[in-house]
Amino acid sequence: LEGAQLVGAQLVGDERRPGPKIVGGLGQEMAVLERYMPRGLFERPKRGFGVPISAWLRGPLGDWAGTLLGERRVAGEGYLETVAVRAIWRQHLSGRRDRPELLWHLLMFQAWHEHWRSAGRVAPVPSAQAVGVA
Repeated sequence: LEGAQLVGAQLVGDERRPGPKIVGGLGQEMAVLERYMPRGLFERPKRGFGVPISAWLRGPLGDWAGTLLGERRVAGEGYLETVAVRAIWRQHLSGRRDRPELLWHLLMFQAWHEHWRSAGRVAPVPSAQAVGVA
């Protein structure tokens, strides 16, 4: 909230504030739940949920991922180790090893690179010979 809005919100009395009224320390919703469910089912710390990256990469995102992690593409760009990327992707597809976080990082890098390359803002990686390494 902006400063003036925050001050205005603080000046509004409790009876005019939106939201549930407090009943015995619980909101109205909690008081109703308590009548029908054991308290342990709803009074506990928040928990996150897992994102099914592995299933998505084997399913609806598989073609997209395969394109971004394709051997020719990775080798042509020169930023990533082609053999390693190929091995990680093949292990994932075969089910031998599941590394969804690593694959997601690789995919986000590749998608970022594709976006900025198409905008003409990413310079090609210089060859090892050009920088005097080879």
